Amino acid sequence: MKKILSLFMVIVLCLSLFGTMTIANAEEAKEFTDITEHWAKIDIDYMAAKGMVKGVSDTEFAPERPVTRAEFLALVLRSVGKDEAVYTSAGFDITEVIDPILWDDANLDIDANITREEMTSVVVRAYKSYISEEVPAGDVSTFTDASEISDWAKSYVASAYELGIINGIDADTFAPGKTATRAQAVTIARRLYRKTGKSLKVLSLGNSFSLDSMEYLYGMLDEYGYTDVTLGILYIGGCSLEKHYNNLTGNVAEYKYYKSTSGKWVITKESIGIDGIKDEEWDIFVLQQASGSSGLADTYEPYITDIIKYVKENCPNKDVEFAWNITWAHQHDSKQSSFANNYGGDQMVMFNGIIDAFNKNVAPHEEFKYIFPVGITVQNARTSYFGDTITRDGYHMNYNIGRYMAALTWFGVLTDTPVDDFTYLPKGRPITESEREVAKESVINALANPLTITQSLLTEAPNKN
Repeated sequence: MKKILSLFMVIVLCLSLFGTMTIANAEEAKEFTDITEHWAKIDIDYMAAKGMVKGVSDTEFAPERPVTRAEFLALVLRSVGKDEAVYTSAGFDITEVIDPILWDDANLDIDANITREEMTSVVVRAYKSYISEEVPAGDVSTFTDASEISDWAKSYVASAYELGIINGIDADTFAPGKTATRAQAVTIARRLYRKTGKSLKVLSLGNSFSLDSMEYLYGMLDEYGYTDVTLGILYIGGCSLEKHYNNLTGNVAEYKYYKSTSGKWVITKESIGIDGIKDEEWDIFVLQQASGSSGLADTYEPYITDIIKYVKENCPNKDVEFAWNITWAHQHDSKQSSFANNYGGDQMVMFNGIIDAFNKNVAPHEEFKYIFPVGITVQNARTSYFGDTITRDGYHMNYNIGRYMAALTWFGVLTDTPVDDFTYLPKGRPITESEREVAKESVINALANPLTITQSLLTEAPNKN
């Protein structure tokens, strides 16, 4: 006999664990007090910030509480982007939802707790139905309790393990018949979610120039189709590579840790660097020199080498890649003391020093797979009708077109895609079409000639009449 879900039951099902489809603002994300030291804290916080899960209360998540088959089905549907209306219609026949995603047995008790092997079959079927028909075969022999996995579930467990969606409860044990917990469900759902589209996690060890470069990056990646973006900055104003290294190795709680998983920064003050580095499985780790020292070649080493080694040893992602942000020379009338002391107040002396320091200290490192030539983008734009007017105080990018072109440079490098047809504009920031054309031209030329200034062809300001 087919089992019908009433509207009331489905609403309870969706709200009891998973909230609504609305993505929560980062500032509104709840701090669950019962997951502070929990192994799944990163995944729970992420999915909560995305609005895909909620706690049992405003302050508790109950990570070890069991999950029902119906609850896990709802979470999987949400993770693969199915419209919530699909499973909240009054009188909707559950078999229309679960076949072929969940089970073929229409008489199965959908409200019973789900086991780990059942949960695995759900995610593999969802992966095959909504993400890719190409499902790797895999092997379950890595688990010492492989003989306990039901025959019907072995192929699902093998494929999920090969896909990196599910692991054992420890290095050797899968525990197929054990009831799944809320923490396990959310962790697996996040791994499935990451496979639905483009995913990117970027952490920058920097300062205010990092914030200038990354402020609009989330919006650009989101519009381009990235579904799982995490950005972070370990921030100390004006911090040099030397100070960063000393702070990291000395566990100095001086950082402001900026983190964005939904387009808005959440800031944790008095952080130590290792906490940010271990917070996520970062794909890319970005370095830069403090602006005042960026044109002084002898200030870079041995700190680049030592920081790279430290990150490799401590980042959860052992395949983390490295990027370098080439920062920009100050505006000609900058009052910043280092501009006068180190470069005689000469913009081109500073610019050439930055390029020289890069060639001597950064270019020899094979670890740097990505180079963000923001300083060249800025210098290119200064040859346009903009002139030398892109900063807000003589050295920080202005909040509109300055930050926009810095982020667009990062976007072009990270996505390896042409930016000439890119249409994204940050909300609430007045950027004209002509300004955006200068930004795109400057970025295109910087990516084509990353260490050389290219004269702009857009030298005539548009007629404002």
